[in-house]
Amino acid sequence: MSDTNTATRAHHPDSPSSLQSSEACPAFLNEQRESQASTDGTLQHSAVERRDLSLLNGDESMEWAVQQAINYEDAILQRFKLDGRPFRVLREVLLSVGDDRVTEGYPDTVIVADTHAAILDWKFGKVAVTPTADNLQGIAYALGLLKKFPELKTVEVHFFAPYQKWSEQEQREKYVHCFHWDHEAVDQELRVRAVIARKHTAALRVQEGDWAMAQPKHDLCIWCARKGECPKVAALVVKANQKYADLEVPAEMKSYRLTSPEQVASAYKFANQLTPILEAIKKRCIDASLTEGLLPPNFILVKSQHRKVKSTQGFLNVAVERGLTPEEAVSFLSVSFKPFEDAIKAKASKGKGALALREFNSALEESGVTELGNVFYFLREAKTPAEKPVPAIDI
Repeated sequence: MSDTNTATRAHHPDSPSSLQSSEACPAFLNEQRESQASTDGTLQHSAVERRDLSLLNGDESMEWAVQQAINYEDAILQRFKLDGRPFRVLREVLLSVGDDRVTEGYPDTVIVADTHAAILDWKFGKVAVTPTADNLQGIAYALGLLKKFPELKTVEVHFFAPYQKWSEQEQREKYVHCFHWDHEAVDQELRVRAVIARKHTAALRVQEGDWAMAQPKHDLCIWCARKGECPKVAALVVKANQKYADLEVPAEMKSYRLTSPEQVASAYKFANQLTPILEAIKKRCIDASLTEGLLPPNFILVKSQHRKVKSTQGFLNVAVERGLTPEEAVSFLSVSFKPFEDAIKAKASKGKGALALREFNSALEESGVTELGNVFYFLREAKTPAEKPVPAIDI
């Protein structure tokens, strides 16, 4: 039975989509970060599956991409119909490799007819994926389909990426490949298993501080959760102008001894460079204490959670019941604007996010809901000589 809820279903730790990265670098560990691109991708997958463009909130770019995917699927289905053999369509069906389920995942659409099948998988990213003949995700899906339907002789795998805007010829040559399993299955499964075995070996070695199996690559390391600790990443760092300058420790760092503009600039630049490094170190220490049993003596792990106010009026009522006056309760109430602004921007049409934010904030001010607070300042290095004469910028 398929599970079409991509937001809640579990993912295999060695999922087909991770294999290409693990083959390139056995020490690669995917950094789980939520981005607008991944959110948009999930939404577009759902829109294709349901054939419902209304899910896309009027975003013309996504509507175009989803319609292209629907058209592509319709063309493949038409081809099966013209072939005359009975076929069935499976959506988001779980396909596992081997009885031990060494890897498993959900392709978007599977079409099975007699001894031939087609697998369609949508790619809504802006970066091209590995061509299908060498794409381990597609190979794993095909192996899983062969296990589910042993009578299959050929499996045609399609990766369709509308934003790449390939020509029909490029699509056929690069992103469609027919696997003939009478002589390919054993070799391809060995390749998949070797990638996963090397990944597990690398993970054990990394825990012991051995990074010999790491194979750093610019476009891969940026997505790796281990980039903050992998010593081989340092070899890839490219210095570009002053933005990526080496860390320079200023001669004077004591705040009460900063008595010249040069000292202020040097100390502030050092602190600005050091902040992300310290945050990465702290995150690594917390992860090590939580998951690897490396909690030092005399340290404790404190669990904290963000709280959301479900009823503003109810919140104020409880505060008043505990002794605050209604005026005091309202005056202490603080609202973070960022979640509201992020949501307003997400709802706006493509390219209209900044305008929607300005209109939102103007409406708040004009209706008396908000007012501007005290002016504050922050430092940043001037990007051009023209900026340097400006002594201060009001916020």
